[in-house]
Amino acid sequence: MKPVDHAEVVVRFKTLSAEGDQAAGVVFHYIDPSNYYVMVASAKEESCTLYRVREGKKKKIDFKDVIVSPMTWHELRVIFAQDKYTVLLDGDLALGATIPASRLPA
Repeated sequence: MKPVDHAEVVVRFKTLSAEGDQAAGVVFHYIDPSNYYVMVASAKEESCTLYRVREGKKKKIDFKDVIVSPMTWHELRVIFAQDKYTVLLDGDLALGATIPASRLPA
């Protein structure tokens, strides 16, 4: 199966509090359980964060402070095309950049 190199993924989520691990995420550029990217919107950390998981190790690539209000529905939209990604939280631009070719999955 060939990996998808462009898509738009939308999830709606509601965190129940700002305590504990109250977050939602979208996985993209997935190769296997040890190699992928994940965009996480967290109520506890009040941020949108892009992580790269390579060989099972998670590394923060990009982030922005945002308000993820508990007990409120939110929309997380991730758009990616080859090496570019854009993230919208509730319709507002949260993140957007180019992933260096050396960091893209093979």
